[in-house]
Amino acid sequence: MKIKNEFINKILLLLTGNSLAQLILFASSPILTRIYTPEDFGVFSTYTSLLAILMSFASLCLEKAIPLEKNHSNTVHLMYISIFTIAVVCILNIGLGFLNLSLFRLYGIEASIMNDLLLSIGLFFAGIYQVMSYWMLKEDKFKGITHSKLLQSISNVISQFSLISINHVTPGIGLIAGDMIGRGITLVYIWRYFLKQMHWPKVNYRRIGFLLKKYEKFAKYSTWSTLLSSLSLQIIFLLLMRLYGPDVTGHFSMATKTIGLPISLLGASISTVFYAEVAKSISNEPGRVLHLYKSIITKTAMLGVPLMAILAWIAPGLFSFVFGEEWRVSGE
Repeated sequence: MKIKNEFINKILLLLTGNSLAQLILFASSPILTRIYTPEDFGVFSTYTSLLAILMSFASLCLEKAIPLEKNHSNTVHLMYISIFTIAVVCILNIGLGFLNLSLFRLYGIEASIMNDLLLSIGLFFAGIYQVMSYWMLKEDKFKGITHSKLLQSISNVISQFSLISINHVTPGIGLIAGDMIGRGITLVYIWRYFLKQMHWPKVNYRRIGFLLKKYEKFAKYSTWSTLLSSLSLQIIFLLLMRLYGPDVTGHFSMATKTIGLPISLLGASISTVFYAEVAKSISNEPGRVLHLYKSIITKTAMLGVPLMAILAWIAPGLFSFVFGEEWRVSGE
């Protein structure tokens, strides 16, 4: 019973933080949709889509081994490896931009090198944050994760409001740059937190080789499954952008963002705590993990199905009222 209560408390802590963070973003949307166009949001959704795809494999999923590792030096070296591979992917992406092979072209967007540069910087910030957050999971520092998400939301909103003046350079650049700045501010916060909490040993290449061998299955299998999962979610934006352009993609992205809000709030909070519990219990209490999984699936389904039915009924009028008449088609 004590373990169950602790699990619920952790979920509630993350859920509260995630809810506040998402509420800040959602509360800003009615204003952002009136100063940025659907085309801007279409280009921005391309950026976030590419970011999600690159994030799925940039670290080789080795950060997922951090909660499993007991040795401090091994934990830090896993971070070193992840940060290095993320940096390599960022540099390669910038190189593709200079060679006129920008990933934005996959979406039919004639992007400038600035788009690729912002994407690489955003990927670097987001990737390192993801690596650091797994260490915080390992140490049960859920308050730090919650505070960082709140800071990111606030920073994103302020930056995107402030950068509307540069949006004439290329569509969506204000939204993209604002997101990148928000991620950077969040990383500075969490990095300072780490400098106070951790000892950073010198790089040991033998240890790196040992860890790559020990956790090679994460790179071989988890990376591919994560990449395919990300592609399954993002491929629709690629198809819409190429077939119908940024305006339609912007409307669709707003619809998925709004519908996904309650899903991401609850799902992200539960999955974060669930992963931490699995890392602790899978070796000694696999039955407990299975029971916890079945319980979560049943209860979230009972909650989610009626809520989604109500949302589908009221969506067109709700979108028109909240975001402006121009966005009614998103509700439809």
